[in-house]
Amino acid sequence: MPKVVPRLIATVERAQPPHRLLAMLRERGVALERVFLLDSALSGRRDARWSFLAANPYATLTAFGTRIESSQHTASGVTTERFERDPLDALQSAVEAVQAEPNPDAPFVGGAVGVL
Repeated sequence: MPKVVPRLIATVERAQPPHRLLAMLRERGVALERVFLLDSALSGRRDARWSFLAANPYATLTAFGTRIESSQHTASGVTTERFERDPLDALQSAVEAVQAEPNPDAPFVGGAVGVL
């Protein structure tokens, strides 16, 4: 898997509702597919600081029992590989294969978002 460099599109100085964040990205011409929001900053808690809004993942991993479908999304299209494996083992391997650039301004870099 290639080295991944997260692309920062915008920073927001104060809390914004998700619909405003999405509108801001659209105004900047960002095509939004497969959007997700990890929200702690809008919760009002004292220890809440970060929210992450992201879209257009470089890869997706879909499991149907032990049947895995792994897709890589690039500018030239999508390539898909199908195989049999424990889905959590496949996810762990996919996450470990990514070498994201460190970012001193973020609490973490890398990982996966999804539904089990």
